[in-house]
Amino acid sequence: MPSFTDYLDSDYLEAANRLQPKSAPNQVTVYVESYEDIAFWSNILKPYQSPDIKFKICLPSNTHIERGKVSVLKRSNDMLTLFSEEQLGRFLLICVDSDYDYLLHQQYKSADKQATATKINVNPFILQTYTYSIENYRCYSDSLEEVCTTATLSDTATIDFVELLKQYSNSIYDLLLWNLFFYAKGRENEFPLSDFIKYIKMSQTPTMERLPKALRTIRNNVDTKNNDLETKFPNLIESVRIFEKVLNVKGLSKDNAYLFVQGHTLQDNFVLMTLNRVYEILRDKQIETIKNKGLTGTQISDEIRAYKNKITKISTILSTNTNFKDCFLFEKIEADIDSYLKSLSII
Repeated sequence: MPSFTDYLDSDYLEAANRLQPKSAPNQVTVYVESYEDIAFWSNILKPYQSPDIKFKICLPSNTHIERGKVSVLKRSNDMLTLFSEEQLGRFLLICVDSDYDYLLHQQYKSADKQATATKINVNPFILQTYTYSIENYRCYSDSLEEVCTTATLSDTATIDFVELLKQYSNSIYDLLLWNLFFYAKGRENEFPLSDFIKYIKMSQTPTMERLPKALRTIRNNVDTKNNDLETKFPNLIESVRIFEKVLNVKGLSKDNAYLFVQGHTLQDNFVLMTLNRVYEILRDKQIETIKNKGLTGTQISDEIRAYKNKITKISTILSTNTNFKDCFLFEKIEADIDSYLKSLSII
């Protein structure tokens, strides 16, 4: 049975706008992939609103977009399948996670993969993250100290997050190249994403003292697998190095690889694990400070209770983190929006 999206297109929405009073702003409908994406893209697009244009950001109705780690790679394709290129236009945009399609555009051996990547990278009415997903932006290293401050109401730094994510990126970089290479060449069964993920995540939340060891474990596991791949595919080593140079032009480097790996794994199995430990340390320090104020027992209890009522779970703050707009990849989103607005002839 046809869905409502079979009949909805930019021309229909433009006609609907013409029926509104002349003083009303033109409404551009923007479809996103999940409820989480609504807040993310709303934060990005709402500053561009004016008396002439308004963005309505929502999910396609009567449509189930799969969620969960197994279905992450399918999300963009789900959205792209719902709307044909002919339906998109000035008054109908879609926003998708890039997955690997930004990095690997023009590198795919598969015609289908290349067609999808071209659609995402060329169509002016499709906005993409450029990072693997919105979760990578939430984990933007420069913003994580403020995430901790907001959650705990403490500005005492306990860890250099920029250096931490740099070390993490350096640790996983070579293995990411292999995974990208095989995926581009249509040989993902040789080293599937599910296997790659196993090597780049922490198995359990470490203490701050054990965090360096956890990083070394990831690096050792990655090095072991990397050596295994080089031994198994010695004829591909030079091809991977040539391939690397192409991706470096796109912005991938040893220091920022974390922006291009699967976002849920980065968030749930590395960044959030670390943030939880930092959160506990800062919270406990604040409570200890209250205890040392020289107050009475009742006053101490009341102040600690008040403090605990004001702080917020670190996962909640991370899920709404929007302090990533100085990331170099975000500049590409801004450029896409600027280009779209310049080409938009207001009816």
